[in-house]
Amino acid sequence: MNIRGMLLVIVGSLLVSWCVPLGAADETFVITPGTTLEITVYKEKDLSRSYLVDASGSINMPLVGNVAVGDLTVPQASEKIGKELVRYIREPQVNILVRGYGNIYVIGEVMSPGPYQLSGKMRVLDAVGMAGGLKPTASANRVKVIRKEGDEGSRVIKIKLKKVFNGDFSKDVLLMPGDTIIVPERFF
Repeated sequence: MNIRGMLLVIVGSLLVSWCVPLGAADETFVITPGTTLEITVYKEKDLSRSYLVDASGSINMPLVGNVAVGDLTVPQASEKIGKELVRYIREPQVNILVRGYGNIYVIGEVMSPGPYQLSGKMRVLDAVGMAGGLKPTASANRVKVIRKEGDEGSRVIKIKLKKVFNGDFSKDVLLMPGDTIIVPERFF
């Protein structure tokens, strides 16, 4: 596949991923550090705004201070915040939408390596596109995703990105918060 074809695949993939509404989080989504939450407390404008989950998994809200929401699902976090607010507000109604899903990291032979905000259901091709695409020195068939698994280890997922470039999207991987994508240099 030529450069123009690869560019079309990357742009098309990015357009599809951007069509996923950010607030349409699955109720099973687990909140992690770096997640941006849009919290609305009915009839309480001072409490209703965006909150960024810090490295400890907490948000800092007026009235109640730090609330640990890390490792909770969206419904669990909504219930927990409501229980904290009940001391100050009668029958608080808390609604949470996920606006940003935490960070992923793209390193190696891409044009702009670094951290990127995970949004919706992103895949490796989306992340490589956000990082400006592959450098000419990149080895598209030796891409790896390092995924943290539990408290003790990580898993390495190998991806042959050339197959994805050629239209085999089943070879692409759905990204999770905290994933690191490594694009190695090719052998000459």
